[in-house]
Amino acid sequence: RRAVAPVSVPADGARVSATIDLPAGDVSLAGRVVFEDETPFRGPVIVSAAVGQMGPFMPARGPQAQTDAEGRFSVGGLAPGTVMVTAVAPGSIRAMGLPIKLPYEGDYVLTIGAGGVPIKGKVVDAETQQAIPGATVVAGGGSPGAGFVVRTTQADAEGRFELEVPGVEGGMLAMAPGFGTQVVELRGERPEDLVVPLPKLAVLRGQLTAKASGEALAGVPVYAVPAEGFGGFSFPASTVTDGEGRFTLDDVHPGNSSVFAYGSGWVTEGLAGMQPRRGGGSAPTVRLKPGEEQQKDHTAVPAGTVEGRVVSAGKAVPGAGVSLERGNDFMRGIGARLGMSSGLVPAVTDRDGRDASDSVIPDVDVHLSTPAVVFATAKTDPFTVASGARETRDNELEAARWMTVTVLYAATELPVRN
Repeated sequence: RRAVAPVSVPADGARVSATIDLPAGDVSLAGRVVFEDETPFRGPVIVSAAVGQMGPFMPARGPQAQTDAEGRFSVGGLAPGTVMVTAVAPGSIRAMGLPIKLPYEGDYVLTIGAGGVPIKGKVVDAETQQAIPGATVVAGGGSPGAGFVVRTTQADAEGRFELEVPGVEGGMLAMAPGFGTQVVELRGERPEDLVVPLPKLAVLRGQLTAKASGEALAGVPVYAVPAEGFGGFSFPASTVTDGEGRFTLDDVHPGNSSVFAYGSGWVTEGLAGMQPRRGGGSAPTVRLKPGEEQQKDHTAVPAGTVEGRVVSAGKAVPGAGVSLERGNDFMRGIGARLGMSSGLVPAVTDRDGRDASDSVIPDVDVHLSTPAVVFATAKTDPFTVASGARETRDNELEAARWMTVTVLYAATELPVRN
């Protein structure tokens, strides 16, 4: 079982309290993980939601179990729904099966394909072309036995690497401390000596203050989201302001980035005006060169607050996810970039079905969305919240209607598994 309770830590060393309500889960999944030659796989097996993942290169999160000597595993406390099974050998291989539906009848078997197409290359500094020793290289591709297989290796002292990728098509990424992540698409024939350039990360420092009073804002999250490669792997940089409102972002991808404060009751004014691939509309934008250090202060305004209750047939629904969604495509996109499945203000209802979000962007049309496992997704009518204001919105859930579908191979009575 897995639950989330959003909290804000105002400063280094501060203490906060949180109540985490675990949703009930009474479904189990048992099975076996083996290689193509029937050798049992030894390692952790993770069962994660099949939706909302950031891609096959990102770590799987969810309940897990260790396989035994025969490669068998059993994971309990799961909720009904669509999941993916991932087998992990840390630093070596990660195999993901195709999505399956829980409850699952019988034993689930994940077969890890062996070998693949060899990939050789070198990781270098994009500016100096010097080798980057110890760089991590991750490559993956489709495998007949699993949905996707990812292999990992480290570059040697000369920046060189070699590994095998299952399937004809796939992808590769290289990363190293102090450098941006580079993604390489793998299709058809592969170069015999692939050169992967990594840009040096930049540093941005500043102080965050309240626009009206000028007071320093402590404990507020600050983000730098790259404008280029919006759908790629140029990850956002983030930090939290210290007791004097100061912040340091030491892992900013070079190029244009939209820099903003968002959280703990404060938000950058004009955040809703940001546009994808343009570096930001009315929100502050910086341009950083590889390895550059820059100082730039920022201001923020009080955010709005939305609180309410999720009920069904008059009864509270605990553990329901509640998100504020917007019509602006970029705002929804930024939610995904920051690791949020939907909208920018995710919350989880407590045991009384209550939820609250204190970082609502002022004067922007939003609506509450509440998806739940055994309920149909509910959405409120659009509304706005003024800066510093508080609104109350409740959500009524209806029981979901379920349909069972069996997929058969053409001209046969054989069911298609997985």
